[in-house]
Amino acid sequence: MNNKVAFSNTDTIISVLKNVLNDHLGYSEELEQIFGDDNFLQFIQPYQKQSAIHIFITLLIHRLIDEETDLHISENRNQTLDKKLPIEVALVENKLEHESFKDYVNDFNLASTQFEDAALDYMNDLYLSSSAYQDLVSSLTEKVFLKVFEERDILKMFNQTVAKYMRKYFESNRIPEYEKKFFTSFTTLKCVEIPTEVKELVFQRDKKNCPNNATNRDNTEYKFLVPLEQHGLNDITNLELNCNENFSLNLY
Repeated sequence: MNNKVAFSNTDTIISVLKNVLNDHLGYSEELEQIFGDDNFLQFIQPYQKQSAIHIFITLLIHRLIDEETDLHISENRNQTLDKKLPIEVALVENKLEHESFKDYVNDFNLASTQFEDAALDYMNDLYLSSSAYQDLVSSLTEKVFLKVFEERDILKMFNQTVAKYMRKYFESNRIPEYEKKFFTSFTTLKCVEIPTEVKELVFQRDKKNCPNNATNRDNTEYKFLVPLEQHGLNDITNLELNCNENFSLNLY
């Protein structure tokens, strides 16, 4: 994931996202940190306001920011403390008000501090207390989501990845007590009624591919990209219109 200015370019983020989902072996460490053990549980709540892939995109962006910062520090250890860090460039580009690294150094009397230490302190404080940092990540996440939501091949790969780690976990673990309400006795997620607003978003995306359903919402049916019985999610990213007229299962 060592991509220059990766965190400020939506197309680069999408490219990284595709690479990660396409190459589980090459990105095993990253995937394990996001989905491994019981980490997949952050994706299981049904039809969250922030979809499952929103969460995934946000985690990737945080990682890309960290990697870009580390790369910048390693290449500029002798840099003076009044130069902009990569995160500042992104914040300025997005017109987000923030305290500059230069002002931070002056405010905390860090002029004699090593560049690496001062930069890491600045990044940590920015992450913990700056709304600008969070606004940047949220904005980038939403921009990426709007693009990948149109690409069902990406959505399917993502949901297959979550399902893989869910199955792996339950090969040797029981359902956590505090999450039992979401699961069947077979360690798959219970089917939940699809919210109206979720149906509408999926309908608007897919209607061009379903001419028989395009003007008749009453008979519109939805199906999962990864079925629940295969450890699929109750999530907007795991749904599509069913264009098969002979299909009989109605998911509410």
